[in-house]
Amino acid sequence: MSWLQSMEKHICTKLQKFIEDEGYAGAVLELDGGIESTVAATLASNALGNSNVLGLILPYVENPDLNESSKTFLSQSHGFVIAEHLNINYEVVNVFNSLTAFNENDDAISRVKTMIKYYYADMNKYAVLDFTSLTDAMLGNFTKHAGSDFAMLINMHKKDIFDFARSINVPYYATKRNLSITTLNDGTKVSCYTVDKILYDINKMIFKKDEAFEDGFDRLCIERKYSSYERNLAEDIIMQMKKNMHKYKISYGTEQFINWRVWLGDDIPEEVVLLADNNNEMVK
Repeated sequence: MSWLQSMEKHICTKLQKFIEDEGYAGAVLELDGGIESTVAATLASNALGNSNVLGLILPYVENPDLNESSKTFLSQSHGFVIAEHLNINYEVVNVFNSLTAFNENDDAISRVKTMIKYYYADMNKYAVLDFTSLTDAMLGNFTKHAGSDFAMLINMHKKDIFDFARSINVPYYATKRNLSITTLNDGTKVSCYTVDKILYDINKMIFKKDEAFEDGFDRLCIERKYSSYERNLAEDIIMQMKKNMHKYKISYGTEQFINWRVWLGDDIPEEVVLLADNNNEMVK
């Protein structure tokens, strides 16, 4: 069995167990047309059956009445196409209607989308799924207090998602959506292949737990033969992780976030660290 097949089985089995243990009837997730949401929806459909998955297409359209041109746009959107391809039920909800009292920004939109997802989840007794990748989780590229019940892709780097998408027959047009660029906090755009290479190395170093951060980082740069550009980028990534540490404290609640906080120097009670050591299911 290949790594990709093992990962698919792992995610589907874990999702099935979670849904059964928690007494949910199915799952709901956003369909934004990107490869990550498409992979998550495909896995959910495979694990739970397409009749037990609800996709939400959540456009931000300034005309609350959704005029004819908007309807045409929505009918051609990737989210709509993916829902049709997977033969899952879907709903279209205009996020604009819920944001009129707020200044528009990405965090506000994400939090309103979360409320919409939980509205439909509660109505159907469904769990809310999200598709944050390990890349975005480590970088802190997610909105605080806009979580979910189950993180589908939390153990997968972005660069792996392309191969994974092809292995589970995700439609070709979804794999053509641009996933090759990762944006850092300062607005710098970097190839996700370069970022993931560094994040993978950092993660391995964190889980070894046998060296101080400074010594481990220097050794890492030497062993991996980092160029000066890669070393500088690695330092920027670590600075971003430290800046976003406040998100690790409340988001997901998974053990890898605790390990990252320990490595970055956060003060965590010893019993919490031991719990992470004993229960860590991170794919190394």
